[in-house]
Amino acid sequence: MAPKKKLDKPTPKTEKVVTPQPSKKKSQATTMEELLAQTGYSLKGVKKGDTVEGTVSRVAHKEVTIDIGGKTEGVVIDRELETYKDTIMALKVGDKVTAVVIVPENDRGQSVLSLRKSIFEKQWTDLTNHQKNSEPIEVLL
Repeated sequence: MAPKKKLDKPTPKTEKVVTPQPSKKKSQATTMEELLAQTGYSLKGVKKGDTVEGTVSRVAHKEVTIDIGGKTEGVVIDRELETYKDTIMALKVGDKVTAVVIVPENDRGQSVLSLRKSIFEKQWTDLTNHQKNSEPIEVLL
């Protein structure tokens, strides 16, 4: 019979755990804007009357949502939709638009926007293009 081998007990593996040291320089930022400014990023706030450019992100029956690149999205609602319904409902997601801020922030945190100036400018551009190209213009009497 062969002699029995003595088995060594397995030794548990140990790994060195490194805990990160807190930064010696503490941030003095007290608001989100200050913290973002330290990173080089700034939030774009809007004021009543500002003209903003944005991208249509949603077109629904009662509102159009526009990404204006700020803290929140802008929204076109109510009277504006009724007055310019055909033009506004022709917008598609991804379209670039220019709008004027009516209310910087409503109760839902959105900026309320007007597309009236933008629509007027587009209509004027279309009219001048028709005139330059000597194309007929349909009007209602």
